[in-house]
Amino acid sequence: MSSHAGSTRRGRWTRIRADVVAAGLVVVALAASSQVRPVQTTLASFTDNPSLTTGSFAAHTVLPPDSASCWTGLLTATVTWPSKDSRYDYEVVLRRMTAPSAIVSTKQVTGSAVSQTYVGIADFGLTLGISDVLFHVEIRSKLATATSWTSATVRTYASIRVVQILFLPVAMHCTT
Repeated sequence: MSSHAGSTRRGRWTRIRADVVAAGLVVVALAASSQVRPVQTTLASFTDNPSLTTGSFAAHTVLPPDSASCWTGLLTATVTWPSKDSRYDYEVVLRRMTAPSAIVSTKQVTGSAVSQTYVGIADFGLTLGISDVLFHVEIRSKLATATSWTSATVRTYASIRVVQILFLPVAMHCTT
């Protein structure tokens, strides 16, 4: 073996030992600089008695009526719809479409009732002169036990055309 090969091996071992010593010193320095605290015991114990109250949860999609029918009498118009669910009440809106357009009335139909009747001047109002006034009837379903649960859609179910002469309705016609 040549002396050159022996010195190369010794140099390599010297470097390895120096690296190991340096790494060891770093570990010792880190351990000395960190403050390791021992785990302390406690005599505290949990004494709370948990309680839990539950209720019932429900999901329901409130749907408006599928259809409606309308008929007129001498000075009345009645809108009827099929009951979709016995748990529903209904909100029926009479909206004047002829200028000035506005909601004329909002009626709450509760229980097993599935119709709303509008009567002459009391519901359609007065118009001076001769006029042909168009009204729409909109129906929204409402869950009777939770009135904030209403159908997301509102449909126009009937159009009521009222002919008035000098304040008085003289003819009505329904279409659905």
